[in-house]
Amino acid sequence: MERYEIPKEIGEIMFGLLSPDYIRQMSVAKIVTPDTYDEDGYPIDGGLMDTRLGVIDPGLVCKTCGGRIGECPGHFGHIELAKPVIHIGFAKTIYKILKAVCPHCGRVAISETKRKEILEKMEKLERDGGNKWEVCEEVYKEASKVTICPHCGEIKYDIKFEKPTTYYRIDGNEEKTLTPSDVREILEKIPDEDCILLGLNPEVARPEWMVLTVLPVPPVTVRPSITLETGERSEDDLTHKLVDIIRINNRLEENIEGGAPNLIIEDLWNLLQYHVNTYFDNEAPGIPPAKHRSGRPLKTLAQRLKGKEGRFRYNLAGKRVNFSSRTVISPDPCLSINEVGVPEVVAKELTVPEKVTKYNIERIRQLLRNGSEKHPGVNYVIRKMIGRDGTEQEYKVKITESNKDFWAENIREGDIVERHLMDGDIVLYNRQPSLHRMSIMAHRVRVLPYRTFRHNLCVCVDGDTTVLLDGKLIKIKDLEDKWKDVKVLTSDDLNPKLTSLSKYWKLNADEYGKKIYKIKTELGREIIATEDHPFYTTNGRKRCGELKVGDEVIIYPNDFPMFEDDNRVIVDEEKIKKVINNIGGTYKNKIINELKDRKLIPLTYNDQKASILARIVGHVMGDGSLIINNKNSRVVFRGDIEDLKTIKEDLKELGYDGEEIKLHEGETEITDYNGKKRIIKGKGYSFEVRKKSLCILLKALGCVGGDKTKKMYGIPNWIKTAPKYIKKEFLSAYFGSELTTPKIRNHGTSFKELSFKIAKIEEIFDEDRFIKDIKEMLKEFGIELKVRVEEGNLRKDGYKTKVYVASIYNHKEFFGRIGYTYANKKETLARYAYEYLLTKEKYLKDRNIKKLENNTKFITFDKFIKEKCLKNGFVKEKIVSIEETKVDYVYDITTISETHNFIANGFLTGNCPPYNADFDGDEMNLHVPQSEEARAEAEALMLVEKHILSPRFGGPIIGAIHDFISGAYLLTSNYFTKDEATLILRSGGIKDELWEPDKVENGVPLYSGKKIFSKALPKGLNLRYKAKICRKCDVCKKEECEYDAYVVIKDGELIKGVIDKNGYGAEAGLILHTIVKEFGPEAGRKFLDSATKMAIRAVMLRGFTTGIDDEDLPEEALKEIEKVLDEAEEKVKEIIEKYERGELELLPGLNLEESREAYISNVLREARDKAGAIAERYLGLDNHAVIMAVTGARGNILNLTQMAACLGQQSVRGKRIFRGYRGRVLPHFEKGDLGARSHGFVRSSYKKGLSPTEFFFHAMGGREGLVDQAVRTAQSGYMQRRLINALQDLKTEFDGTVRDSRGIMIQFKYGEDGIDPMLADRGKAVNIDRIIDKVKMKYNQ
Repeated sequence: MERYEIPKEIGEIMFGLLSPDYIRQMSVAKIVTPDTYDEDGYPIDGGLMDTRLGVIDPGLVCKTCGGRIGECPGHFGHIELAKPVIHIGFAKTIYKILKAVCPHCGRVAISETKRKEILEKMEKLERDGGNKWEVCEEVYKEASKVTICPHCGEIKYDIKFEKPTTYYRIDGNEEKTLTPSDVREILEKIPDEDCILLGLNPEVARPEWMVLTVLPVPPVTVRPSITLETGERSEDDLTHKLVDIIRINNRLEENIEGGAPNLIIEDLWNLLQYHVNTYFDNEAPGIPPAKHRSGRPLKTLAQRLKGKEGRFRYNLAGKRVNFSSRTVISPDPCLSINEVGVPEVVAKELTVPEKVTKYNIERIRQLLRNGSEKHPGVNYVIRKMIGRDGTEQEYKVKITESNKDFWAENIREGDIVERHLMDGDIVLYNRQPSLHRMSIMAHRVRVLPYRTFRHNLCVCVDGDTTVLLDGKLIKIKDLEDKWKDVKVLTSDDLNPKLTSLSKYWKLNADEYGKKIYKIKTELGREIIATEDHPFYTTNGRKRCGELKVGDEVIIYPNDFPMFEDDNRVIVDEEKIKKVINNIGGTYKNKIINELKDRKLIPLTYNDQKASILARIVGHVMGDGSLIINNKNSRVVFRGDIEDLKTIKEDLKELGYDGEEIKLHEGETEITDYNGKKRIIKGKGYSFEVRKKSLCILLKALGCVGGDKTKKMYGIPNWIKTAPKYIKKEFLSAYFGSELTTPKIRNHGTSFKELSFKIAKIEEIFDEDRFIKDIKEMLKEFGIELKVRVEEGNLRKDGYKTKVYVASIYNHKEFFGRIGYTYANKKETLARYAYEYLLTKEKYLKDRNIKKLENNTKFITFDKFIKEKCLKNGFVKEKIVSIEETKVDYVYDITTISETHNFIANGFLTGNCPPYNADFDGDEMNLHVPQSEEARAEAEALMLVEKHILSPRFGGPIIGAIHDFISGAYLLTSNYFTKDEATLILRSGGIKDELWEPDKVENGVPLYSGKKIFSKALPKGLNLRYKAKICRKCDVCKKEECEYDAYVVIKDGELIKGVIDKNGYGAEAGLILHTIVKEFGPEAGRKFLDSATKMAIRAVMLRGFTTGIDDEDLPEEALKEIEKVLDEAEEKVKEIIEKYERGELELLPGLNLEESREAYISNVLREARDKAGAIAERYLGLDNHAVIMAVTGARGNILNLTQMAACLGQQSVRGKRIFRGYRGRVLPHFEKGDLGARSHGFVRSSYKKGLSPTEFFFHAMGGREGLVDQAVRTAQSGYMQRRLINALQDLKTEFDGTVRDSRGIMIQFKYGEDGIDPMLADRGKAVNIDRIIDKVKMKYNQ
């Protein structure tokens, strides 16, 4: 390769044309045959794949240089053309030259004096550093006007040019075609001294060289062929084109030699010209493009070079590089602003070269022992050695399992290792499109698990941890092959609900590398989890490693049965057919198909739907009813509204929708056993499902239809033989309907018996199987049922009834193991009661007593609920011990619901963040600098903190957004307890001791959020400004502002005001701007890291949500808004009437129609603003949506106005909407109607909902916004590209001047003032006001 080594320095570059002699000279082979390979697949000599042109096949050797594939750079060949052809790239230049020169003598048609004048001008321009070739245009202009040659006196005829390559000589009215030979003849006559006048350097570019007689053939390596799967070769587009050229050239040559008629020769000549044209440019105007057999146009030389996909833009200006990676991004508030989380799989692939020295050799030995598979390790070792020829060469060795120990022992100083990317390494992080310099910045690496850049750390628990599904438990390790089919119980603000899972993880605990803790609570509950696993506590969400003894964790107390794997079939097609036949039913196939479509047959115990059906059957055998006949089959469900909604959700899972829930009120007359009558008043709720397929299914599952008092039945057999968790579902749903609510006895520490009744007519009373079945089933749960008999009533049909009264005394077992389903109030009490009974049991056990005496001071159940219980069955328990432990594997799941938590061993815990759900899939690129210089440059110039201030406006472009701003506002406008204050400070990385409380309320010491926030501020910071929440009063009261909107910071202490977007928001933050300017970028980074983390913790502690009720307005506000809108519409009518009468006063510069539209637009804009003002008046600062708007966290008051009050006028191109049908926009309005509503005024708010016409107008306005954005993006992208191309060679020299690549001065001082816009103060070189204010504050003025 040495003979092809590229020189290191280039003196100058000369552009010119290749002469025919030079083409022949650089050519290594004359190409004469259009064939490429012979029958054996070997390149043919003299063909386009001749091995003298280079080799692309393994095993072949280049006949020119002896190099093999990868070594031989390739060599040019040439084709001798039978006739000259025009080079299409120079067709226009040839035309200009032909017009400027005499066809007889070849001289440029200008006088000698003019010629001297122009040559002097060119010399002068060259001396002064200008462009001498600019003068040539003047020559072309002058010479083309001349008709008689000033040199030979002959007539200079005119030339006509027809694209792409045809020239005509015009003699009077006659047009004669000039062949390429004629053209070349004229160009050959031009003397060298005249070439200078035409802008040509005759040494490197003679004009006749623009007409080709020899065509260079590019090397094989430029146009390699590929072998298809079929074994056939597919040639490059250039080769295809060259084959055409050779074929036609050979035919032309044969015809000339054979003396063929002129017409045939001309046709073949034109065809040769066409093929050469399309070889150079296949998109030239006026030529049909050459195409493949498939119809695809060929990519020839011009297409290879030009455009976005061409060599320059695709392979040179921007190219794919090594040591880079790309993946999806996701956020992590726990990382510093200058850190990037890199997946371990990426860190093992990307390497950093590190030289071995005496200081790092031990560390590198350890990395080598890890090998290339374990992170952090080494992939390659590079060692310099003296070769046989005496030259020093580098040898690169891949580290494998077999050689890693050898290299760990034998590594020596001076070697270079390519080690894995590690924490703290500097990398470049880029997001495309790279529109400004902040699009690529340097970050420090944090190697994390999983596959996205910058994501949250993972969280895991031990494999024996039980997860609560719907009424049953399963070990998390047993979910491995079932997680896609189950639903887990999750908490949405302590409201239990079911959700599916989106991910399941199993990780080797050692490889995961996190500490593992065993946590135990006061009632003996235990859980094993990694240090980063989040737990829900009464003080917000905390990682396991942050928990302390005494912390109160949130528990969902239960002792539900475990899931058992059981694939037995419960009901199938045959069973359904039997039921339909028994009732004499029709539509058999339709019913079976309906059940199959809903995946309800065949049904197995493992199916999620089996649990739901067990609950439904339990409810129907209790409070529900099943009516089944040929005409009117239905299932009736009864209960409280909320419980009926839960049943509806379950039915939806089965594929059925219930009818509306109805209220029933009425009186019932009951006659007792002795004939005594009494009237019972009552009300209740119910709904029906009128689907025969569901009725048939329930019948097949053993549900009893009709009057249950008159029927004998037992618990369905499939439930009696079911796994325990299915039995639990049936029992809890039945008891939810029938069993009494948990009630406490008078002394307040024990519960009354739980009972239910079953009435039967006397005739079948002694034989009731149902009560016996329940008794047997409860024994499996350790619960005893006692039954007694009572007298019943006299029914209207004459039957007398007797009643079984069944009582349960094993309260703890019942509450823990069964509970109530479809009875939320009872179930909540059952959870509390279970926790209470466990507490009582522990109390007795600790004191070694069997039961509470009357004088024992044990907490009553009512007090227990107030002190220990939260809501919906969740309670709190104190942690009594935390120990470090070891396990082999850790597991985790991710829920689909946004709550991202689940119940593990009774603990409410967080789950892994949803790497596939919450981020919209943006990808970013990461590049690893490979030299010390590159790393030093990146660290000094490109770290994120160096770019907090934007060069666009000299303010912070990086800063807080969204929740960070809301959090800062909540933090600085509130007081916090000692625990909360400590938690906030620790989350911000501040380890200072707490100060004396700022105030005491109800005996609780409270600490000011302002002082907490001040801990993130550097000492010596003095600043005064107006916050974003400023009401813009007529007279500013400054420090005395009652809205706390005037911020005062003295010596790093926040004295007054709240922090919002104006404090540290992106593009607005004054505090951040001042810290970076006065204390440096590192201080800015520290402030931003601390302040944002504290803000997030404050938001978590205080709670910050928004919902549809944030836009609720009282009735009086809505009436006020309606009145304002009515008045506006009346005013619009008046304007239209004046317009129609011709009485409308014209506005300056506008005609009648324009004036009318301006008046109407003003009235409607005012109406919307007034409606907004009314809404704003009623939505106070206790409203979270308003807080977001006024603090600048998200949105603005106009958004809230449109949500709560009125959307206002929709506009297209800044005007009311008029385009649509003839005489009207939509057919819903009368022709000629000019009113507000008919041209896009939307009275409704988003909350109220838009009418169809309003919705359509709104869509028109929205569409304009989308199109506008798309067009703007394209325009700005193109404009930026042009700017960059124009300015890319300008740079600021060390003397402060701006010069281009030739050294020519553009500006004497950068920007005319020498100010770096990034370091300017929002456009000002010096902010005098700030300096004065700083001095004043220093001296307390």
